[in-house]
Amino acid sequence: MQQVQPNTHFRVFLLATVIARSIRYFGLAAVVYYAGDKAEQLIKRYKMKAVIAITVAVLRFMVAFKFNQPISLSVLVTQST
Repeated sequence: MQQVQPNTHFRVFLLATVIARSIRYFGLAAVVYYAGDKAEQLIKRYKMKAVIAITVAVLRFMVAFKFNQPISLSVLVTQST
């Protein structure tokens, strides 16, 4: 069995955090730059709903991979009123 250095997991975590935040903020900046103030207003308005939907999707994928169950995306798609 291969021995893992104690700081390896922390380094991977930091790298993943930097990549995720870069994608988030540069993506948000690009959307606002190209779409203007209306995009910024929509993002602010639906931010919480988007965060909840993404969290549910990530948790669903984690559970599916852990138990090797097929993933149904129809559960994640909802109609907004």
